[in-house]
Amino acid sequence: MVEDNKNIKISVVMIDGDFREKVFGANYFSQQTFPDEEYEIIWVDYFDKIHPDILSNPKVKAICLDKKGIYHSSYCFNRGINQARGELIVIPDADLVVLPDFLDRVWELHQTYEKLVVYGYRYDEVQEGILESLDFKELE
Repeated sequence: MVEDNKNIKISVVMIDGDFREKVFGANYFSQQTFPDEEYEIIWVDYFDKIHPDILSNPKVKAICLDKKGIYHSSYCFNRGINQARGELIVIPDADLVVLPDFLDRVWELHQTYEKLVVYGYRYDEVQEGILESLDFKELE
């Protein structure tokens, strides 16, 4: 990704504490139609070990806090926000599954409503039924 702050419009910050079985968010946010040079993905782990799927994803900047003891998400959020270079900071759950145009739509909302806060549901948050797959039709 480009290191020029002027080009970064969106920073996506996700966190972990060495407890994630799935890291859907990093993969789905890496496949956005929003221009690559205009967004960044930051993954912050509280401890000293980054999930292997994150390490193999070249679009994700991984940060280890090397903390010990009890996990506290606020340290992760604060470091990610501090490192973020975008005008808009998106802080999704790291398990979030999003359509390829998610960042395009969030950016459009931001352009219209600069102070709007948006919440994106996780694939398993609404427990109306059991999901058979991560197919977008089923998720909708």
